[in-house]
Amino acid sequence: MDDVFQYPVFFECPNLDGESKKRAELYFRNRRKSGGGDCGSITNQEHKVYRIAFNDRADQQRVLQKSKHEVKFADVRLVLNVREGPTCSPITTPTTSKLVSLQRDSPASQVSVESVPN
Repeated sequence: MDDVFQYPVFFECPNLDGESKKRAELYFRNRRKSGGGDCGSITNQEHKVYRIAFNDRADQQRVLQKSKHEVKFADVRLVLNVREGPTCSPITTPTTSKLVSLQRDSPASQVSVESVPN
């Protein structure tokens, strides 16, 4: 079934537990909130890098237009910095906990995710 979802978006998150994963999936399915639409499940690609894929390329591109997405629920706020590929990793400077994205050729190719307590 996930084969129909061929337009991926990648993001980084230190710890995406079951409830956070469910909330992030619902967020990406909500076009009004995220720009997304019909999509598959979130999968872990590699250490702290996750993938969600959309059925429609236009949904993927709308999500990528906004580099920083926030998902809020209960007392949790997830900050999802999205990118087009799994290898464009953000870097963390030793003097701050803020994630800084590396700039590449395409401004839509950068995404990372960080958990921020309220």
